[in-house]
Amino acid sequence: MSTSVDMSLTRIEIRPFTRSDYDAARPLWERSEGVGLSAADEQQAIFAFLERNPDMSFVAILEGKLIGTILCGHDGRRGLIHHLVTDSDHRRGGVGSELAIFSIATNNGTALVQG
Repeated sequence: MSTSVDMSLTRIEIRPFTRSDYDAARPLWERSEGVGLSAADEQQAIFAFLERNPDMSFVAILEGKLIGTILCGHDGRRGLIHHLVTDSDHRRGGVGSELAIFSIATNNGTALVQG
């Protein structure tokens, strides 16, 4: 499932985060102020996270370039959001908000509202 968001005549595609996105996502996280990275953000750990939480994490793509991410999952009780990040050249344009809204809507709130 993916969607296109029309933001100021710019078409941004929001689609599921896949293994093939990791190589573009990691440098985005590394250059984003306030994002702490650990062993949990190494490639194999992210792949395992995506497998445990299928179709819950998303990327924003503009003209073939990854410009945003959201990792969303749950531990069986609590919903979690990690690395809601937008490239610095595209901040304040609503990309992060759209990723969060899309993630919640796509997951029907399941990941974020567990009892």
